[in-house]
Amino acid sequence: MRENHITILIDSFNFLMLGGPTKTHFKNMKREIFIYLLIAVSSLLMISYLPHMFLDGLVSNDTKFNIQVGVTIFWACGLTMLGVDIVKKRKGLK
Repeated sequence: MRENHITILIDSFNFLMLGGPTKTHFKNMKREIFIYLLIAVSSLLMISYLPHMFLDGLVSNDTKFNIQVGVTIFWACGLTMLGVDIVKKRKGLK
């Protein structure tokens, strides 16, 4: 396990000194993007189902649908802002 940490440190040092990504950076970046997309999709599905659980039978179906759409769009905007913030931090702009 310790060798893995040393390899990451060496790759980070090479990235900074050589000014370019290595194969390990692309591999880690793909894994990170996959994890973020998985979390984003699963949270969007859960958030869009939340109004259905709480409002089913209390309001009409049209109202429930409109609330579901609004909550999902609001959540998607929040996830987009988080994604933009992550990209800015990775590029060193923030």
